[in-house]
This record gives sequence, structure tokens and C-alpha cells, in this order.
Amino acid sequence: MTNPTESDGNAADDTFPVSRAAFQSIMDRLQRLDSEVSSLKPQVEGLHAENQALKHEIEELRGHKREVLSTGPSASAPRPGEPDFRLRSKSLSYASEPHSTPVREGTQLAGNVAGSSQANTIVVKSEPTSHPEEVANSTDVVEAVENIAPSMNESPPSRRASSRKRKAPAQADADWETPQPRSTKKAKGPKGGETSQVRRKVAALVSSKSEPSDTESNVSSAPLKGEQGVSGGDITPSPSPLEEAPKVEASTSGPRTKFPAKQIKADSLKMDEKVANQLLAGVPTLKAQPPPLKLQLPITLLQKGFGAATQGLLWHNTSKKGVKAGDIRRFIFPGFDTNPEMPAVPGEPGLLLCGRVEMLEGIWSLFTRVPLNDSSLKRWNYAGEYESKVVGKLTAQDFAGQPENVKRAWGKKIAHHKKHLPYVEMRARMALRKEGKAVTKANLKDEIGSIKKMPKDKSKLTAQDVIDAFESGQESIPIVCMQCVTYNHSFAEELQAKFKASQSSK
Repeated sequence: MTNPTESDGNAADDTFPVSRAAFQSIMDRLQRLDSEVSSLKPQVEGLHAENQALKHEIEELRGHKREVLSTGPSASAPRPGEPDFRLRSKSLSYASEPHSTPVREGTQLAGNVAGSSQANTIVVKSEPTSHPEEVANSTDVVEAVENIAPSMNESPPSRRASSRKRKAPAQADADWETPQPRSTKKAKGPKGGETSQVRRKVAALVSSKSEPSDTESNVSSAPLKGEQGVSGGDITPSPSPLEEAPKVEASTSGPRTKFPAKQIKADSLKMDEKVANQLLAGVPTLKAQPPPLKLQLPITLLQKGFGAATQGLLWHNTSKKGVKAGDIRRFIFPGFDTNPEMPAVPGEPGLLLCGRVEMLEGIWSLFTRVPLNDSSLKRWNYAGEYESKVVGKLTAQDFAGQPENVKRAWGKKIAHHKKHLPYVEMRARMALRKEGKAVTKANLKDEIGSIKKMPKDKSKLTAQDVIDAFESGQESIPIVCMQCVTYNHSFAEELQAKFKASQSSK
């Protein structure tokens, strides 16, 4: 069924078919438009009321302008016995509050109060006060901030764009914001310096309200810069953040490479993975160009080619005599089977649980074990030049959560350690506490001397003593972050050449 409608063309009798659905759609649109018109009426009325309020406000400002201009700079003080008709505007009334400083007749307030660059004499009737020291200073000339009031010679400002929320067509009357009386904003003066002090003085004179001035209300209770608490009693060095690496092409995207879990030793000291990820957050992976070489070197190559001692964690030749600056080497070769969070591939960062402070000094060449199907075949790759920083420590709770065989292994290691000074000092402190002695420099020195003279199989400590010291928090194992700062291609090529030469000589 169709409904004939008149077209807006020349032929009034022309018709075109309209379906029932289309007709209903048109009617719905008309109803929505009518609803929108009805909803916009209150907004129009509100804008009209706001416009009337603005007009009234402009008329008041014009009246104030006329009053101020009538008492311009040329106006002289009244003679004795004559009434004073100057500055009777309520908006420029400077009546003192109970705790504000009164101003006597004849006091000048310098500044552009009435749109003039000259000083204007403002007379305020003095009232009795309970503060004689304020009365004594009331005759001083007070400097006001320039442009306290806007220039009265300017034309009324144009109506600002309304920030009032508009009512949506489908919104109920109770859910939208009703028009509020428009308030005049107070002009804010510049902050800081002498000007802010002047504003404080003027606020005490001309404030007609009991609330504090802008300058007084902006005082912050936050501590000053550098005002921080200092904890005492703990002489352990605080972990220092990694120094900024040289500007190289780096990226932190993507997960870190993990070593095969089946090749990690059961008695290795492990960190919580969430803690490890948190400590390594933001430490970049260095993307070397050209890409690093994929080497598989026997550890004996470092011994034969550079004279390195490869039985321990690290080696350096800085203490040897006659070593030239260009021949200085610092090698570090931790095994991933006991250090599962160490760097896995060249350029990546990693973590070590280690007390060897030597690795914190300078930059070290890192060698990483290459995971192979045959775990008995140990091959190493050059991973880059790394710097290390202490970023935390293994807490007492973390150590207590380790498997029993891990805790027992570390207990035996520290109880009988005699080689590396950081662990010897740790052993000495535990022994002093066990004997009830104070951990002083003198006692520590004597105990270290006693440990060095003691047979290797003898110790004042048991493995359980060491475990108790770690679980109580008396001692802790530092967490060291290793970050790659550069990749030495020349050194990598030298290693490759030495390896090829060793293979050809067989």
C-alpha cells in the first residue's frame, strides 16, 4: 500500500510511491526532531538568562568606571569639615578585616588601579584596632601589583564561549547541568620574587573577605628537594643503577632468551622469574652491526691464546707486570648450568648471584656456554663487552625458599671458603657472630688471618650456621646486573682466527 505525497516540483499532482516502512521512518524522524526542539528550549532560555546577567554585569562595571573616573588623579583631598565623596563604589571598598592592616587617610596605593599609570590616593577610614604595631606601620606607602584591576577605559569584553554542558536530545531533565550564576574570576599576579611579597602586603590591606590570599594559600607542605630520610646502622653499599651505556642501536622488545631447563643443575641458586624480569626491565639488548659471530670455542683456547686461568668465574691480567694498555684482558665465563639468569646470547642483559666484587670494576669480555645436545661437550661463544652493577640482593625469604640441596651446597661452600676475599669476609663475619664478638674492622682482620692459617677441612662454621645466617638476613648474596655496552668485532675475529689455526695444526 502506498501513500500519495505532493512533490515540490512544478506539477502538484505528481506522486511517488512510499512504502509503509519508509513512511513510518519519516514519522519517527519528525518525532525525534520535535523532541530535540523541546529539549533545546530550556538551553536557549538558560542562555538568554545568562546573557541578561552579563548585560547587568556590564552595566555595573560601567557604573564603577564612571565613579572611578570621577575621582581621578586630579581629585584633591577634602578640606577639614567637608564631606569626602571619593571612591564610594562597593567593589573598590578597602575596609579592613579584624586582622588586616588599616590604612589612614592620605596613604597612596601605587599602580594601575583605575586605568591610570599615576598613583591614586585612596582614603579609608581608620578603625580602632588591637594591634598597635600595625597602626604604627599603617602610614607606610604600600606598593601594589600593577594591573590589580582591569583598565576601565577598555570596552566591555566580548561574551566568552560558554563552557556549560549541553543537554543531549535523549537525556532527562534531571540528568543535565542547570545554569549556574556566572562568577567573576580574580586576576592572578605573577608568582615569586618581590612581586609575591607585595601581593601579600596588598592582600592584607584590600581583602574584603576572611579567606587567605592566593599567595598564602599556595604554600606547599611537601619537603624541599633533597630533604630525604637517611637510614643508619647499615654499612652495606646500596645497589647503584647501571650507568648509561654508549649511544648504540639497542632494543628492549621481545622476551629474553632462556637456557634449556633440562641443562640447569639441580643445586643451582635460582631467582624468582618475576623478580628477575623486574630487575632487567629497561635494560636494553645491544644490537651489534654487523651481527656477532657465532663461535663455538673450547675454553682451553683462552688459556693457550691469552694465558687465562679458566677454572674460576673470572680472570684478568691487570696485576701482571709489563702488560701494555692494549693487551689488558678481563674475561668472565659463568656457566649457565649454575647461573640460569645470566646473558644467554650476545648483547642481551642478564643477572648473576655473585659476591665477586672484581667484576664491578671496568668492562669485562663475557663468554657464554653454548647449549649443545651433548652436555659433556662444552663450547663457548664471545658475547660482547659487559659492565656490571649490583642491583639488589637475595632476600632472606628468597634463600629460605630454595630447595634444601641448594641451601646445603651454599652452606658448605661458605663454611670452608678460603680463596676469594668477599666470601672469606662473609665467613669471618659469621664466625665472629657465632662466638659473640663484635664485627669490627680489627676483629674481622684477625679472623681472616685465622681462616687463612686454618686447614681446608677445618672451620668454626657448619653448613647449618651459614644457612641460618642467610635465612635470618644477617648475610645476603648480591644480585649483579650485566649489561652489554659494545661488541668487539676485531677481538671476535681474532678468536675465530686462533681457533682455525688450532684446528689446522692438528
